Amino acid sequence: MQNPKLPTNFEPIARAIEQVTGFTFEQLCQRSRKWQVVDTRVIFCYFAKQTGVRNSDIAFFIGFNPSDVKHYLDLYTDRIKFNKQSRQLANDIQLAISKLTDIQND
Repeated sequence: MQNPKLPTNFEPIARAIEQVTGFTFEQLCQRSRKWQVVDTRVIFCYFAKQTGVRNSDIAFFIGFNPSDVKHYLDLYTDRIKFNKQSRQLANDIQLAISKLTDIQND
């Protein structure tokens, strides 16, 4: 399935994820179950949700179901709380998003 063009509020998230992890947005949209891809997808859904977008809209753009997005959002808290690698990855991505949005605002 080919994904439509990313909304502008998702672009910094996708770019930050690619900078930090090397995974492209297209790779996140594949049905891979590798933990690195799943962790990154979970983090993408979390930061996309923080922009105020509905689960169904996030699901549309990543090619998954809204229930999958809800599951990823539920996983975020546990992964960040109990998994040091996931927590560090989320922090690195958040920092990269902040830098990208600061650059865009200047």
